[in-house]
Amino acid sequence: MALTEKQEAFCQAYIELGDKSKAYRHAYDADSMNSNSVAVAGNEAFKNPNVSLRIEELQNEIRERNKVKIDDVLSVLADMIRFDISELYDENDNLKSIHDIPKSHRQMISSLKTDHLYGGKEIIGETKEVKTLNKLDVIEKFMKHLGAYEKDNGQKQTNITVSPLMPDEIKKINDSLESTY
Repeated sequence: MALTEKQEAFCQAYIELGDKSKAYRHAYDADSMNSNSVAVAGNEAFKNPNVSLRIEELQNEIRERNKVKIDDVLSVLADMIRFDISELYDENDNLKSIHDIPKSHRQMISSLKTDHLYGGKEIIGETKEVKTLNKLDVIEKFMKHLGAYEKDNGQKQTNITVSPLMPDEIKKINDSLESTY
């Protein structure tokens, strides 16, 4: 399987970014292309058998290196989708100790911040801020993997056949347009 330098760059970018259009923009000179053209070109690049095989090879290398199976990733994503923010708090609406929060829920936390409130030099209270991952992003990744968008995108395709017009047909159309104005 001999790939060009740009095809290899596309494969590497696709593995990193998970998006055909972004990978195409990364690997090829696409600055003057609109987003639709890039999407079509990215799909075409992806459909190349050598490129698809290389991407599969890279994905297998990553799985083997990390000993992660797709089922493992999907299981984590499924747990994230089922995330309920109430699991972070006790019955008095106080944030639980990090050790009391279930692992699947801790994985949804992107950051924790504690600010102390001072009365002079003495701490009189604290404020805790919890930021969670965007659940819609997690759902989108899950849906992409399941191929839900591919099915939807396939249903949206419209094929239009345009046949060339003869000069006399063009004249008739022009005449009818002129008569309406």
